[in-house]
Amino acid sequence: MANPSITGGTGAGTEVLRRFYKSDLTNTEVKIIDGVADHIYTLLSLVVTEQGDTSTQSITLKIQQGASGSDENVTHLLRNQVIGLRQTFVFSEKIIITDTDELIIYTSDSGTNMDVLCTYIDQTFA
Repeated sequence: MANPSITGGTGAGTEVLRRFYKSDLTNTEVKIIDGVADHIYTLLSLVVTEQGDTSTQSITLKIQQGASGSDENVTHLLRNQVIGLRQTFVFSEKIIITDTDELIIYTSDSGTNMDVLCTYIDQTFA
């Protein structure tokens, strides 16, 4: 990956604000950010709202480094974060994700009804 602090002062590249939205999050892993080589992603905020009518739910948020699929290359940002019935959880830590890393969210609860909104910056450098 190009390092913008040491590779010329061309000013070439892009910086784009992006969003990801998923309604009815289930107990299947969902890629929020599917990293691409020569990109830097800055997570701005993640908002999760529990929409169900029966119980609290929990979410796990992780970074899969290098898209390898190996548990050795996983960093958990949240693990089983409880979200109360009809409550909203906001994760607003600024996290940098690079290259082919993936930002993944999931819940292990069955019958989940949660909405997810994520905003982030996608930067590329030539």
